[in-house]
Amino acid sequence: MTSYKPVKDRFEVFERSDGEVFLLLEEPFCKRCADPIQEEYAGHGLCYACYEGDTRVDGYNLSKVYAASIYIKKSRGHNLSKEIKEFKRNPEYGEGLSEILEHCIAEKYPELQNYELMVAPPSGDGERDQMDELLKILSQDVELPYRPILERSEDYSSQKELSDKGDRIENVEDKIRCTRDLNGEDVIVIDDVYTTGATMYNSAKALREKGAGTVIGLVLGRDGSLSHFEFAGILEETEGEDEG
Repeated sequence: MTSYKPVKDRFEVFERSDGEVFLLLEEPFCKRCADPIQEEYAGHGLCYACYEGDTRVDGYNLSKVYAASIYIKKSRGHNLSKEIKEFKRNPEYGEGLSEILEHCIAEKYPELQNYELMVAPPSGDGERDQMDELLKILSQDVELPYRPILERSEDYSSQKELSDKGDRIENVEDKIRCTRDLNGEDVIVIDDVYTTGATMYNSAKALREKGAGTVIGLVLGRDGSLSHFEFAGILEETEGEDEG
């Protein structure tokens, strides 16, 4: 089985206060959806999907997506992906992941400090997941209000149970609503992983329908296939088995 490891000079090295080191996304990446792109295409600024218009980042409901790093289910040497996976099972990882998002807002993408509100998408099982507690911590650290104002308008399955892109998009289409009116506030939708963008888009759409101004996304990990990340030049083959 082919194994992969990060190409470290394609990442920003970030050391957290507990001494753990993480590889964060570095340019070039798509200016709309944060998908890594090849260095020779950096001047284009867009990935192929966004260039072709095959994206949920439509520029009206969802203006842009930022990412701390990539997300890979199996790879050697990518600590953030491991912590995201553990976070889904153990909320104690939330505080450390919050520090990474704080770095993104305070230093990596300082323009995010101009936004007025943070929200999290509703979880697919009807209960607000660990992101709720994480964002309460983050809100205090970056002095940006967090409000749990998104909820499901209809039942839908957890996105992680679906692998097909079309199924994931259909699963949440028009099934998220915002529970309060907004008065033009610019909003950041924060989630752990961006895959197809279906949850992020429908969250943004619900916010816009209630009067939000600009809505952008911020995620810990930008998901993608190993072959795509290898093509983009941020992963390379290595000997040994992948770490699950």
